[in-house]
Amino acid sequence: MSVFGSFRSGFAYLRRRFAARPELAGPADATSHPHGFDESDWPFDDPINTLCFTTRHVLDGSRQVLEVYHDHEGDWQFMCGITNAPADGKVVCLGCMIDRDPTLTQLADMPSGWFAYRESPDEPWWRQAYKNDDV
Repeated sequence: MSVFGSFRSGFAYLRRRFAARPELAGPADATSHPHGFDESDWPFDDPINTLCFTTRHVLDGSRQVLEVYHDHEGDWQFMCGITNAPADGKVVCLGCMIDRDPTLTQLADMPSGWFAYRESPDEPWWRQAYKNDDV
């Protein structure tokens, strides 16, 4: 199974869960919490408060983001490369992900249907398109 297939199947349930009960995702209003960057310089087409997917390892700081998916549905997914288990899935606003790792702004122009990866946080991002049937 490709990384896309296992990733998408692992997090598909989170998409359904938060679509059915958006209150579980927490506040979707970026003004309800501060960010540590100048919001007037926001590089993404998506709003700062866009909900995106990540893992508990990224949120607790034990792992860095090494894989980023801008999937065909337009969702952003920031992964550590070691898990795609639904139990490890978390939802966070895009602005909070940029607070955690400002290098993610380098991917702001990445179109839907593409992913990026790097070997370590000190390495450059590599980008690649993928077909919707790869997921």
